[in-house]
Order: sequence, then structure tokens, then C-alpha cells
Amino acid sequence: MVRSFHLDIRPDAQTQIVRGIELFQQWSKIAIADRGFFSVALSGGNTPKAFYSALAEAEMPWDKFYIFWGDERYVPHDHPDSNFRMTRETLLDRVPIPSDRVFPFPTSAGDPAIDAAAYADTLKQVFNGEWPDFDCNLLGVGGDGHTASLFPGTDALKANGWTTVGDKSGEPRLTLTVPAIEHSRRVMFWVNGAGKASIIKTLLTESAGLPAQQIRPEGELIWMLDVAAAAELPLVGI
Repeated sequence: MVRSFHLDIRPDAQTQIVRGIELFQQWSKIAIADRGFFSVALSGGNTPKAFYSALAEAEMPWDKFYIFWGDERYVPHDHPDSNFRMTRETLLDRVPIPSDRVFPFPTSAGDPAIDAAAYADTLKQVFNGEWPDFDCNLLGVGGDGHTASLFPGTDALKANGWTTVGDKSGEPRLTLTVPAIEHSRRVMFWVNGAGKASIIKTLLTESAGLPAQQIRPEGELIWMLDVAAAAELPLVGI
């Protein structure tokens, strides 16, 4: 059961970014005081690029960050489609995070199942055998309602381990599972733009059984939207 739900709607993508930076600063301060580090699972794709670039300019306790990913395309880390490469170019190369605190999905075994299992082992080592209670799990949403690499109607949605192999039209993806995501202290869906307004309405007002709707974290659930993405929600004052 979700402990708390927050719908955070900002006027535009830029003010959304400003709020995201404020939250990362607040959450990292709390986490470091409590456990000595701040752990975040990042999303890939185009949507978070501007946020990561702005985050790189913000004052953060970077030496206390632990960076993970929610999913990855099964390509080499230097491939243009790699989530790791995008994050490295927009954020990691620009901030002083120790390299031994950056944990990308491995993609070099030649078998996605082997690499998915290896990432689960990494998570177990970092989190001392407990489920990965990321301080923030940052997720996006696709037009079909998928999140991470959990696509509608695929076997990955039923996986009970920590990681699994997703399937996008026959293309393998490495991804955290639903239960792994749900153990996060905070799950924040980050969505903007008018192109996502229809799916946001579906996800937040209908019982469609879509992957993003199946994420019910034990901690906080935050939907971080701009006005364009929230335009079809039945809310006053948007």
C-alpha cells in the first residue's frame, strides 16, 4: 500500500526542474543524516535530460550520492541509445561523484538474463541483501503506460526478483522489477509535455492495469507533472 501520494503540478518544464532540484537537495540532506548516503535510481530516455543538466549545476553533496538505473537498453555503454551514456554526458561527467558509487547495468555478457542477474547481485551487495530502498526512484512514462522497461502484457511485469529482462517489440531491455521499484522510499514519476496528457489522464483517473499503475511503493508516490502533461486531468485551476 502506498504510504503517501503527491500530485505536484508545475507551470512548465523549467519550474518542474527547479522543484526537482529542491527535492533532491531536501531528500539528500535527510538521507545522509540518517544513513550517510543518498541513493537514487535514474531513468533514461529524452525527458530527464534537461533535469540532469540542471542538476549538474546545482549544489549537492555529490560525494555522498549512490547512482543506479531503473532500466537499460541492451547496448554497449558507449552506444547512442544507452541510458548510462546519456546520464554520463548530461550529469556524471560534470559532477564529483566517486566512480565506485556509480552502478550502471552491465551489458557485455552477450546474454541479457546474465547481465540482469549480475545487476541484482550488485544491488544485494550494496544494500546488504535487503531490497533496494532507493531514496528516490525516478521514473518516466511512455505513451503506452510503460515505465522503466516494464511494458504492457509482457512477462517482466510478473517477475518477482530484483531485476529481469524486459521486452520492447522483441528488443531486450534490462529493468528493475515491480517489487524492486516498490521497495523504494520514494517513487517519482517525471512527465512533461502535451504529448503525455492523454496517458496521464488514463493513469491517474482510470483502472487500466497499465504498468505504471502497478507501481505502489511502500514509501511516497509522487507524480511530478507540468501543466501541459496535466491538461486533461479533471482538476480545478490547471
